[in-house]
Amino acid sequence: MYVTPSEAAKIYAKACKAWYGPRARRVVLNKIQEMRTRGDQSGIKAWEQVAAELDSEKSQERSS
Repeated sequence: MYVTPSEAAKIYAKACKAWYGPRARRVVLNKIQEMRTRGDQSGIKAWEQVAAELDSEKSQERSS
C-alpha cells in the first residue's frame, strides 16, 4: 500500500495530537526548528505538512 506524503502528514498529525495533546503544535514546531538546524530540507517540508494538518484540524474543530 502506498501512502502519499499528504496522507502521511494527516496520519502523523493525528498521532501527535494523541501523544502530546495540546502540546502537539509546539512539539511539531520544535521539530521543524531542529530540521532547520540540521539543514534537512525534506524534513522541514514533511514537518511543515504535519503542522498544517494540525492547524487544519484545529480550525475544523472551531467551526463544528
